[in-house]
Amino acid sequence: MNAMTTPGVTLRRSTLAVALLGAFGYGQPVSAVNLVVSNNYDLGTSTMNNSTVRVTSGGVLTGNGAKVSGSATEVLLIESGGNAVLENVTLSNDLDHATGRNGRTARATGADAQLTLIDSAVNIRAYSTTPDTDYNHSYTAAVAADNGGHVDVQGGSITAQGSKRTVGMQANDGGSITASDLEITTHNHFGHAVQAYRSPSGSEILTPIELNRVTITTLGANYALGAQVGNKGATLKATDTHF
Repeated sequence: MNAMTTPGVTLRRSTLAVALLGAFGYGQPVSAVNLVVSNNYDLGTSTMNNSTVRVTSGGVLTGNGAKVSGSATEVLLIESGGNAVLENVTLSNDLDHATGRNGRTARATGADAQLTLIDSAVNIRAYSTTPDTDYNHSYTAAVAADNGGHVDVQGGSITAQGSKRTVGMQANDGGSITASDLEITTHNHFGHAVQAYRSPSGSEILTPIELNRVTITTLGANYALGAQVGNKGATLKATDTHF
């Protein structure tokens, strides 16, 4: 593995792609980058294909016009104490070749993890590549917050499509999300647009989602809800929102 580092930033280029390509006929290009940010870093208008970005405690990620795509558990991950403010970005996660893997395109997890997306497009795909395995992709989401993480989405769009349970935005177990002037579209059955959910086996903890001027479209044939709130502590507040 080759590595290149600058202060607060670690770039890792994986050679695993070569083995995947030889064995299965597909894989990440060798130019794939795993970017780890631990202090200030500006993506600018860069394009990162088949890559991931992780912001750790003390890291501050910015960017205007960047594009990041990958096939990963998280394409953009904000950890406890990390912060990201991104504008006019496109974030995409393609899990079609990752049968059985749950994933998020953008996730804030842990205390004081903060993600702000402004006028951005967030997409996720999770179609099963094996017949009769609808359940292999369960609870994938374009945008997610949990365990004290917070996401603020201002404008832009969220698109989710997959075999089953591929949702637009999801707050879990102490995560919170606010969204305004946003369009959310899902394309699959069980493809809820908005989901606030607290695990029934866990401690009761506030897990709120607030929507302002959000337009929601669900195109799945079966049980594709505009919004779902599950278990005590999970809450949803919607103002001027259209389902």
